[in-house]
Amino acid sequence: MAHYQHDQKDYELADERGVIVWAEIPLVNSVTDSAAFTTSTQNQLRELIKQNYNHPSIVFWGIGNELTDYNGTATNTLLASLADIIEAEDPDRLSTYAVRSEDADDAQSGLHTRTTGFNKYLGWYYGSKDGELGAWADNLHRNAPSRRIGISEYGAGANTAQHALDPAKPEPGGSWHPEEYQSLFHEAYWKQIAARPYIWGAFVWAMFDFASDGRNEGGRPGINDKGLVTHDRQIRKDAFYWYKANWASTPTLHITSRRWTRRTDATTELKVYSNADKVSATLNGTALTTLSSGDRIFKWPGIVLRPGENTVEVTATINGSTYTDSVVWTLG
Repeated sequence: MAHYQHDQKDYELADERGVIVWAEIPLVNSVTDSAAFTTSTQNQLRELIKQNYNHPSIVFWGIGNELTDYNGTATNTLLASLADIIEAEDPDRLSTYAVRSEDADDAQSGLHTRTTGFNKYLGWYYGSKDGELGAWADNLHRNAPSRRIGISEYGAGANTAQHALDPAKPEPGGSWHPEEYQSLFHEAYWKQIAARPYIWGAFVWAMFDFASDGRNEGGRPGINDKGLVTHDRQIRKDAFYWYKANWASTPTLHITSRRWTRRTDATTELKVYSNADKVSATLNGTALTTLSSGDRIFKWPGIVLRPGENTVEVTATINGSTYTDSVVWTLG
């Protein structure tokens, strides 16, 4: 639960629902080299542990996030003292720290805790979503095989009113954040993470769009739009269902790009996320090929819409029950 102590209700809900929690103190970006700052930060960690010690959901105590002076003396003296506090107060739980990772894989700041998380935004702020995360992780693991590495943040923005077929990487600070790119980003990331069992954990940033006054991007000022769900909790973005199809036992069948209801190009793609073995589809009542998939993604490329309304329906049998999903796309 980033990046500060949360209300007791949050931890209680995590206890009830079996959610693993990383609880963290609000040490972010930089430190002040003073006795007062050190004492305050150490006290906050002790209080976090003592106030929440009995919550079984808490597995990790976090000592900070994205301190930019990676190798600075003041930064690392403080982080070392915080790691020691966790070992003294609660040695049965794991200490961790989140490194701002585009250029700090070997930073001293990431070496104090028993586990380390790296905030990786390849394919959003820098680099490519396609293969670079896996290559980075493999290289780090090869060079330090005993190091426990996780992905403490990853994500991409999405405006549910913006759409494009197979979009290129948007500008993170720009006004165009099509929902489809977020889905492609998370598809690529999760496949790379799931293929590497040495990654101890991966944390999507974030579950919900949230207020961020300094931002003006994705066509929505004051919002960080990396959430899998909109700020008002009313819309679950397509990427939400990608994870549901992969992570949940609940039957899942979801047509993507469903909010892209007005179309200008007749030729398009039908893509579905599902944990079914096979999915059948129809376009305006005409059957399309029934597909199988090994990665929870079912795609019918090159379908052709007719002018006016087009009804797309998909059907799947999961655990002996039949499920359907449908959308209407209008051409012209």
